[in-house]
Amino acid sequence: MIGSPASAAPGPDRCRLCGAPTEARFVLTVLGRHRVAYHGCAGCGSLQTQPPYWLDEAYGGTAVNLDVGAAQRNVVNLAVVSAVARLLGSRRILDFGGGDGLLCRLLRDAGFDAAVRDRFREPAYAEVHAAGSLEGYDLITVFEVMEHLAEPGRELEPLFAAGARAILTTTALYAGQGPHWRYLAAEAGQHVFFYSDAGLRAFAAAHGYQLIVQDQYQLFVRPPAPRGLRLYALRNVLRPSRLPWVKAWAALRPTPGIEADVEAARRRANAGAG
Repeated sequence: MIGSPASAAPGPDRCRLCGAPTEARFVLTVLGRHRVAYHGCAGCGSLQTQPPYWLDEAYGGTAVNLDVGAAQRNVVNLAVVSAVARLLGSRRILDFGGGDGLLCRLLRDAGFDAAVRDRFREPAYAEVHAAGSLEGYDLITVFEVMEHLAEPGRELEPLFAAGARAILTTTALYAGQGPHWRYLAAEAGQHVFFYSDAGLRAFAAAHGYQLIVQDQYQLFVRPPAPRGLRLYALRNVLRPSRLPWVKAWAALRPTPGIEADVEAARRRANAGAG
């Protein structure tokens, strides 16, 4: 049901990002059966569902899978991360919430010291590169994760406290869209928090970061933030209109990490045999 009166279902009293009071906006039917209230934050301006009690069901085997572009997205993100990392001088990269580890593997192929961390999935493409800690990385990527966090203020805290020079995220920003906004994805039930630009900037500042927003990408950088030509280059790398060129550039780059990791695997095998 689209656009039902918001009083029809309960919602959070406080924003789960900034803690300010929230007010009812509308109600949607989630997963085809749950009437869920969406509330706007009076402080940071973000949008959120009521506390998401349906998440186990949403991530179950019978849930609607709308993310059919995951493989292609990894190809795009490889190109973007490669370019951003080189512009920032980043070598050690952590893909947080990296699922099966495909992006981690592609980044390692490209020569980066990349690792993956995901509490819900085994990284089949990068089994020996699963990270045990959030610390020690120059760049942390958080792709298709932000909108899934039920308690973003609490869940993002250790990520921003880990000390990385930069954190690169993707999410569609909320700017007053109504119940017909496609990014709500109520039929799948997995998107539960929608950040405003102001909310992310306030969160960044509170954790010692500056925020650069370019379309669906958000780059959090510890001061001093890039300026001049470097800032111009970063913004262009993240523009959708530039992505075909960035992808072509990344595809032409050498892949020294493949042979390096093959040799490392042989050493581990020989050590185990001995």
